[in-house]
Amino acid sequence: MGTCKLNNVDPYEWMTDVLNRLPDHKANKLHELLPTNWKPVGQ
Repeated sequence: MGTCKLNNVDPYEWMTDVLNRLPDHKANKLHELLPTNWKPVGQ
């Protein structure tokens, strides 16, 4: 949650999105879901 604050990411929005994407996301691309790299769907 601290990383979300440092990157101006809403923790609730991030966590909800990541938990929804996780089952279909490739393991070698998990770094894309970190708050520092995360982009909501459509951006």
